[in-house]
Amino acid sequence: HELTIRSKSISMESRIAKINSVIRGWVNYFRICEMKTVLRTIDKWLRVRIRMCIWKQWKTIQKRRRALMILGAPRWLAEGLSNSRKGCMAIAKGGLGSLISAKILKLKGLLSLTDHYQEVHSY
Repeated sequence: HELTIRSKSISMESRIAKINSVIRGWVNYFRICEMKTVLRTIDKWLRVRIRMCIWKQWKTIQKRRRALMILGAPRWLAEGLSNSRKGCMAIAKGGLGSLISAKILKLKGLLSLTDHYQEVHSY
């Protein structure tokens, strides 16, 4: 929770690097266990928390709208999400999930718990 706290002002690259370090250590420690479904759940939660941090970093309505349109959202969706009164967790779980997918987060360097577990667990 401390690494994905949204009030902590650190760059996304350093945040992802710290999260990857924790993921590697945690998965290597528990590599003997059968915990694929638990890791899938934690993986989904972690991606939502990172999307929430990204949403919080964008701060203004104009920046959010511009960033959503860069991600490929149509103008009506970008305006609707950026002007929303919902909290950042609701936005991260909802519309932002399809725009900032797991694939995009992987390209940004985020290590997947389930992928790393399968690499380490297969012996």
